[in-house]
Amino acid sequence: MIPRIQHRRKTLLVVTDSQSLLAALNKGPLSQTDWTEDQIWQRLLTLTCAGWSVQLQFCYGHFGVHANELADQYATQTMESGQYTEQGIAPLWHTDLLTCFTTQLTNKWRSTIRQDTHRYLLCGTRPSDLSGKDLITPEVLHRQELVHLARARCGESELWGRIYWAVRDCTNQCRFCNISPEPSAYMRSNNDPTAPGTDTVPPSAREEDVSPARRRTLTRRRKEKCPHCDSTLTGFSNLVSHCRSFHPEHPPPLPELKCDFCDMVFPTRRSTAQHRNRCAHNPDATRHRNSSARRRSLLPQDQPASTSTPIGPQETLHHLLLECPGTLAVRQRLGIEQDLCLGKFSQWQLLHSRKLLSLLDHLFGTQMALYS
Repeated sequence: MIPRIQHRRKTLLVVTDSQSLLAALNKGPLSQTDWTEDQIWQRLLTLTCAGWSVQLQFCYGHFGVHANELADQYATQTMESGQYTEQGIAPLWHTDLLTCFTTQLTNKWRSTIRQDTHRYLLCGTRPSDLSGKDLITPEVLHRQELVHLARARCGESELWGRIYWAVRDCTNQCRFCNISPEPSAYMRSNNDPTAPGTDTVPPSAREEDVSPARRRTLTRRRKEKCPHCDSTLTGFSNLVSHCRSFHPEHPPPLPELKCDFCDMVFPTRRSTAQHRNRCAHNPDATRHRNSSARRRSLLPQDQPASTSTPIGPQETLHHLLLECPGTLAVRQRLGIEQDLCLGKFSQWQLLHSRKLLSLLDHLFGTQMALYS
């Protein structure tokens, strides 16, 4: 214990190599259960009431560091004599060199972080938890769950946020708040269960339980009738396989290169299918998901003109969790809103837990499970 008196200011510097002791003292005088720690707190309170400023300093106990040896020397003298009277020595506050470097590098790294990102709004400069566990329930998370949580914190998901709207001819706005025609029209044309006005669509029409690859197959491939029997197959390749298996005496059928809705002929089946999906005479052209789905000309004709001005806030996880009135009912039903208000867990713990995955699954239907 090294007292330091400068200009009538009484300061007491306590240097120790026991981190556990400092951690116990940091809990406060009313939380002490050990007799020794309770006595230390009584002494500290007595000194504080007497006008002393007490500072606790940790230093490593290994030898070789001059400042550590000096602190050990002064502490030994004080313990032997019971008092310390040398007024001329005032050791400086000791900071570990490695800690100093780490702090400088961390501050430099934090100054380079962009503040206009999805993750900064949620986490700031705090690094993600790498324990691989649910911070609300200490359960180990699976690899796919860790990936989904990391992508959600960064706003990199194909189901919502920046990537979700990048492939659509829409603004990057929240679908639960935005009322512009582009998102609602496009989502309705693609049977999006979260689209406004899709409550009247039966579940069978939405094909929610079908995988993305299967959904694309059902949308693009047409029915092919066998020329030798009454069988009807989906897709030309299945028709060829059927003819080779059940009608080997006949040559395989030739691909149909003529559009079903007009008289145009194309060189390949691929170009024919692409034209058929865009053909002006095709009444179902606007319901196909193909490479031309981003064109505004494919929006339903009864929609108003396109708007270039964004309406409503952006669709970020920060908005969905804390601001969006459209997701408030789901947050309340899952108990997330109440638990956050009561302090049962923090927002940081929610971002590293299965509760967040459950919330996203309720918001976006079974699509989260399809990508797991």
